[in-house]
Amino acid sequence: QLLMVCVEPKSMGLVLEWVDGPSLHNLLHVQKIRLTGERKLAILKDVLAGLAFMHHVRHTHLDVKSDNVLLCGEQGVAKLSDFGTTKEQRMTVMDIDTIALTVSHSAPEILSIPRKVSTAADVWSVGMLIYEMETNSIPFAGLSFLQAAKAIDAGPLPTLSGDAPLRALFSQCVIVAPSKRASAK
Repeated sequence: QLLMVCVEPKSMGLVLEWVDGPSLHNLLHVQKIRLTGERKLAILKDVLAGLAFMHHVRHTHLDVKSDNVLLCGEQGVAKLSDFGTTKEQRMTVMDIDTIALTVSHSAPEILSIPRKVSTAADVWSVGMLIYEMETNSIPFAGLSFLQAAKAIDAGPLPTLSGDAPLRALFSQCVIVAPSKRASAK
């Protein structure tokens, strides 16, 4: 929940609600918890609802990853965090020169120069979240930045063998052509 916006001439800050739970990354990789299919779908529903809202107001998160999904309350509602890389969509597709990348969750179009970024990049990252929740491992782990970027760009992409609804959603998220990917809606 947004509590306050602080605007300065060259910057803006957001004051958000306190989230008392762990990040999804902590749950998967520190606590080593295997999530049920139902829990994975609930987390994805919350993440996609947050992204759908962001996309509706013409913003792209650009850093959707398990570190930036916080789980709060008894029900473990998933909330997006870390809006430091968020970009306003001034056109259908935007060019960006500099951005801090988490290569393991980055869409192919973000890894190319010039970077052509749309809301579809966030959807690709949701696909990588699905992979991470299904396998309890970070996509492209053990590869250097360049090796991971090449694997994302040239393939083959990781495959999943788990839950059928998650496999179907994953395959809709990790389509190389951004215009053919599912939306966050």
